[in-house]
Amino acid sequence: MIFLQSHGVSTTYCVKIYKEYGAASIGIVTNNPYQLSTDIYGIGFITADKIAHGLGVPSNSEFRYKAGLTYCLSQAAEDGHCYLPKSELVQKTVQLLRTEDHTPKTDAIEFIIHVMSNEGDIITELDTDTKN
Repeated sequence: MIFLQSHGVSTTYCVKIYKEYGAASIGIVTNNPYQLSTDIYGIGFITADKIAHGLGVPSNSEFRYKAGLTYCLSQAAEDGHCYLPKSELVQKTVQLLRTEDHTPKTDAIEFIIHVMSNEGDIITELDTDTKN
């Protein structure tokens, strides 16, 4: 808990993290703080991103990009959508992940979409309406 608090994690979140991961907490949070948004109720992408920033995770981390894409898709689902066109998903994700010192490139986000699709984390469909 001291380790987590020294990196800006509130006592409430420290308790939740320790209850979920136990002695493995430091290792899990250090390796991929974005896992918190998947595993722990009440910790979403924004909170996990703050924790990751406090731990020195780079803004262009693959973990961050994946969590950002997942967050954008879940926000769309909460708004009643079951699908987002790739271009819209990329745009929303770039906006979400933009920081003072980093703006994600659209091709990097598209690559992560491809990776997540291949890993079965998201489902993609071919866009049959676009003409090549």
